[in-house]
Amino acid sequence: MRFLHSADWHLGRTLHGTSLLEDQTWVLDEFVRLAAEVRPHAVLLAGDIFDRAVPPVAAVTSSFPETARSPP
Repeated sequence: MRFLHSADWHLGRTLHGTSLLEDQTWVLDEFVRLAAEVRPHAVLLAGDIFDRAVPPVAAVTSSFPETARSPP
């Protein structure tokens, strides 16, 4: 059985006042591309998906379409 595992995305995090959301969105796109390429039997996401218990709205709205999209 083939798994694709990722963890601790911390979506919505800022670093020294700079949003990382644009870079995080790019990484999510690459993760979906990788899943489509390797066609795992299961995808396992562990740890902190969002950076806070109540994430910024922008982090949720830009992230869920990427994480919910199934590979073709």
